[in-house]
Amino acid sequence: MNHKKICGILTEGSTNFETGTIESAIIGIGINISDNPDVFPPEVATIAGSIKGADTSSKTVTRSRLAAQVAGEVLNILEEDTATVMKEYKDLSFMIGQKVEVHPIIGDEASVYSATAIDIDDNAGLIVQLEDGSTKTLSSGEVSLHSANYGK
Repeated sequence: MNHKKICGILTEGSTNFETGTIESAIIGIGINISDNPDVFPPEVATIAGSIKGADTSSKTVTRSRLAAQVAGEVLNILEEDTATVMKEYKDLSFMIGQKVEVHPIIGDEASVYSATAIDIDDNAGLIVQLEDGSTKTLSSGEVSLHSANYGK
């Protein structure tokens, strides 16, 4: 919102190592709603934003109202067919075409590399093109899109 990151999605899965199947998945959605500019540490204050801090019309946002709206939207999505959801997801993605920083192993700065997000596959994996022209499909790790790149 206004070229700042206001939310994030964290997923964690549990895999059965004998069968290779995913036994469970936990999905968390974090949304910044505070209007206190001091809530962010200096190292992220230039890229992090909040709903209340970015839009004066949203001053009436409450945690319970926001949680209810998000839960309702998630339930609506679960009722749609996968192809429709994936098309909308791709259409709304602002990452495609952007240069990103890929963190395949969180906390291991030596594994970080730059790439360009070029597509999203049918399993919601982010397809990136590396500097050598090769492509990778990402299904885990962290991807950072710096605030200066938003809207370009």
